[in-house]
Amino acid sequence: MNKTKKSIREIIRFLNMASMWAQQKQNQGQSHLKYAIMQVMPVCEQANREHEGKVARNNIECCTADEKGNVIVDGHGSLVFTKEATNKRNAENEKLLDAVVEIEVYFAKVVPPDLTPAQEIAFSGFVIPAIKEPAEEKPAA
Repeated sequence: MNKTKKSIREIIRFLNMASMWAQQKQNQGQSHLKYAIMQVMPVCEQANREHEGKVARNNIECCTADEKGNVIVDGHGSLVFTKEATNKRNAENEKLLDAVVEIEVYFAKVVPPDLTPAQEIAFSGFVIPAIKEPAEEKPAA
């Protein structure tokens, strides 16, 4: 397995697409791509769990508390936020999604030809080699 750096946003996109793809292919036996996904998913799930912990801590830091420091919850058990705290929380959570972490990746030796463009993007750099963006063509002089 190789190591690479990916944003949490990319990891979440990979996890969502990999889960959907695995569900669709569950009765089709083993494949190179399925094996690669099963190697990479646990690593990505761990990174996502760590991210979720950071989000939860950020929510606690930003929520409303009483004079004793006790967290205030509404009638549904949800944390209460002021408008300013909501904006702060949302901005910090966006930064957390863009945080880059190092993960281990494993590329499939054979990539099925029936991947959709969305699957190719989500799997790129995780279980299939990174897709190179097409070069912009320069207008003729």
